[in-house]
Amino acid sequence: PLSDKRAIFHFLCHKHTDLSLKEIGQHVAQYGREPYNHATIIHNIKKTKTLMQIDKRFAIDLLHIDAYVTNWIKQYEGVHQTA
Repeated sequence: PLSDKRAIFHFLCHKHTDLSLKEIGQHVAQYGREPYNHATIIHNIKKTKTLMQIDKRFAIDLLHIDAYVTNWIKQYEGVHQTA
C-alpha cells in the first residue's frame, strides 16, 4: 500500500540524512501536499521497524533497497567531494 511506501521513505530519510523529523515531514510540501508532523514521521519509522520484524520478505526487500540507497549515497558523495 501507498502508506507503506511513505513509511519506508520516512524510515530511509531518517536513517540516511541529518534532517529533523519536521524537515522530513515538510519534504512533501514541495509537491503541493500538506506536510506531515513529527508524530507521523515517528509512527512511520516505528511501523517500518515493526514490519521488518513481522514480515521477513519485507525485511529482505527493505535491506536491498537500503543497500541501493547506501551505495548511491557513497557514489554521490565521492563525485561531489571538494578537494
